[in-house]
Amino acid sequence: MTPEHGFDEEVLESLSGMQLRYVGMMAGESKKRTIFTNLEKRGVDREFLNSIHCPIGLSIGSRTPFEIAVSIAAQLIAIRRGKLEG
Repeated sequence: MTPEHGFDEEVLESLSGMQLRYVGMMAGESKKRTIFTNLEKRGVDREFLNSIHCPIGLSIGSRTPFEIAVSIAAQLIAIRRGKLEG
């Protein structure tokens, strides 16, 4: 998570092509669509974009920063244990 869309795009673009087990981005559907469209225009592979967990974390109804952190940790554990695709 970065303070601006442009920074999120830069980070994701720099990660594309790497073999990573988990990439997540905290974003709503509008921000995700904008960033992914921009990255595709710059040649970032759609398969990489589809592998990004966005919104980050499991959908457990979290609202507070603590609850969001728990949902992210749970998602990481599930991927590590083979319960979700990474």
